[in-house]
Amino acid sequence: IVGTNIAYYRYTFDYFLDAMERLGIHQIELWGGSGHFSIYDTAGNQVGGMKKKLRERGFTCISMMPEQNVYAINIAVPEENIRRKSVEYIRRFIEAANELECSKFLLNPGRPCLNKPMSEGYKWGRDSIEKLVRYAEKYNVILMYENLNERESCLASNCHDQFRVVKDIDSPYLACCVDTVPV
Repeated sequence: IVGTNIAYYRYTFDYFLDAMERLGIHQIELWGGSGHFSIYDTAGNQVGGMKKKLRERGFTCISMMPEQNVYAINIAVPEENIRRKSVEYIRRFIEAANELECSKFLLNPGRPCLNKPMSEGYKWGRDSIEKLVRYAEKYNVILMYENLNERESCLASNCHDQFRVVKDIDSPYLACCVDTVPV
């Protein structure tokens, strides 16, 4: 069993860790969001501080999940500058995952513009994912391509859409992740 701090986003991170200890859960999925673990919230070595905190309390981070739905992060939009900034944001979390000795990383498909052909959204998203996979290979981090419900993204709302991207890119560093909430 793995606990995720996204379920505790309105509590402090220490409160989340206390709850996991009470439940006897020592493996976590680390959501990278403001107030818990955002690469933009603090200066200095936030990753080193998180690693120390987890180690001192006996926790292992087995999956990284940076916020990719709420913020202005979108790997599948037509605007190249937004895609580029989104890829850079995710790269920083891939580096953090590596430093935390975390080998799995949840990756959302992005949200295409609904007034554009889906083939364009797929093309932009696939291009971003391929760049991220090549980066993740350097850090030995496996990107877990996550399904979303259709309101969140129509690019990976079923297993066929997910398998298409994974097959097209064909890397051992890209796999599918089934989120049971949209299913």
